[in-house]
Amino acid sequence: MAKNETFDQTKDIVRIPSCAYVKGFLKSESDIRIDGTFDGVLYSKGRIILGQEAKCNGRIFSNTIEIQGNFEGEVYACDVMHLHSSAVFKGVCNTVKISIDLGAKFSANCNMITSDDYAREVEKLEPEKTIVPEAAEA
Repeated sequence: MAKNETFDQTKDIVRIPSCAYVKGFLKSESDIRIDGTFDGVLYSKGRIILGQEAKCNGRIFSNTIEIQGNFEGEVYACDVMHLHSSAVFKGVCNTVKISIDLGAKFSANCNMITSDDYAREVEKLEPEKTIVPEAAEA
């Protein structure tokens, strides 16, 4: 007699569609996919994908980073950064491994790092404690 087991086939993915513009700090335990415009800091424990229509400026921290669109800034990849043929990358690349398809535009300083280097940079991302001022007495 077979067991009747159910498995969750969906995986949480944070998505920013092509019609959206987001500015700020985005941190996720799951994958992030950007198809719109993002200015700021992206951090994922999974994978970050910038789609072909993506325009991203700022800093990216993730295990795996796939760029198909435009990125300007600095990336930290704990495993691999992959630039697809449609990618345009300007800035600084800090990665353990890199893969660049023919046709990708890559204008950057590239630093090969270790996973320990990556961990040190991620530690710097932890937001400082927010201090809420006490209400003034009347």
